[in-house]
Amino acid sequence: AKLADEDSLQGQVFNRLRGLIRQRRRHAAFGPYKAFEVLDRGEQVFAIRRDTGADAVTCITNLANDETQIDIAADDAGVDLLTGEGIEPGAHRLGPYAVRWLAAAA
Repeated sequence: AKLADEDSLQGQVFNRLRGLIRQRRRHAAFGPYKAFEVLDRGEQVFAIRRDTGADAVTCITNLANDETQIDIAADDAGVDLLTGEGIEPGAHRLGPYAVRWLAAAA
């Protein structure tokens, strides 16, 4: 019952996880046997590119409790799959523990 209640904490967590799973299913780059590359984006950032050509996805995570600045390369720019926000190449701030899943704009 609490999972069906969108206002409850359990419902919010459940719906957010369901949305993440839905996004992963939409992109072949998240397949378990797809090639990936760990990217160097600084000491407190973990970044990985799941690359399947046109369906490449770059996942960037700030592992620190501090905001950090990251440089988004032209081949990583596009749309953040988690927010729908367009992401241009260049310098961007990434909040504490923030995550971005970047894919080329369709």
